Amino acid sequence: MIKDAELFFKVYSGLPLGERKTTIAVINNQPINWNLAYEEISNETVLGKRILNTLKRLLKGNSAKESVEKAKSLMKRNISKLRTDTSPDAKDYVLFLFNNYLALSLFGDAQKKIQ
Repeated sequence: MIKDAELFFKVYSGLPLGERKTTIAVINNQPINWNLAYEEISNETVLGKRILNTLKRLLKGNSAKESVEKAKSLMKRNISKLRTDTSPDAKDYVLFLFNNYLALSLFGDAQKKIQ
């Protein structure tokens, strides 16, 4: 099993089913939702390791509030990159990320940290 995958699976198991379709990262101009991340991490693929590392860098050591701010900053950066991308799907990815940016909210203890 990939190191720290247990934490991902714990978070994933607590997500509402509809939330699992939400894009959580863009890697190589490909939107990654919770379901794809689960599949890749479960199968211990190279992409799965990259997804998990991306999520750990985003969350680990940051408060919940800092993680949300960092996620929004990365979404803005990726939206900017995708706006000039010539691949046919880039415009669709921009819409996914923009919707996620608008909908990303923090619930609970804003100062809570994952160590």
